[in-house]
Amino acid sequence: GWSHNNKYSLFGAIRVVAMSVSYEVPLVMSLLGVVVMTQTLSLNGIVFWQDGADIWLVALQPLAAIIFFICVSAELNRTPVDIAEAESELGAGYLTEYSGMKWGLFYGMDIAYALAASAFGVTVFLGGWSVFGLEEYVPSWLLFITKLYGFYFLFIWTRGTLPRLRVDQLMSLSWKYLFPLALFNLVIAATERIIWTDALD
Repeated sequence: GWSHNNKYSLFGAIRVVAMSVSYEVPLVMSLLGVVVMTQTLSLNGIVFWQDGADIWLVALQPLAAIIFFICVSAELNRTPVDIAEAESELGAGYLTEYSGMKWGLFYGMDIAYALAASAFGVTVFLGGWSVFGLEEYVPSWLLFITKLYGFYFLFIWTRGTLPRLRVDQLMSLSWKYLFPLALFNLVIAATERIIWTDALD
């Protein structure tokens, strides 16, 4: 956005940087609650923990799942938090100077990133490829893809139903609400883990 001699591209790039900084913090903190619960950074380990406990982490960490979804939507620049590419204000944000195949590559990258974020959310919060023993009868990859499409449907649903936020509303949502909620969720996760450990002992 800065390399183009275009003020709309520059504004879009500045917004992307501001959004990335403000939403990375609650995003990481929401995932930190999952790490506290499972006591592993391995994605395989998180899935195996959910399979062994016979519960998905979305049931134990619903606030973390909501924060993760909102923050990932902001990272993906998807409506209602696509301030960096707000067509009504900036044309196309930092993509103003792109058209044709160059723009198509950026758009394809956004879709791939949304699918990757969906796969990560399914792995962390929805048990990955395990569905309480159903994977013994149905191929694991089919279960995973079904969950992935369900998670991706949430992105499409929110994009089609919710209105776009303003820049000040977006930053207020992150720093005034999501960041304290992520801290609160981390305390809850630590408390749940202590209770869980005491119950197992």
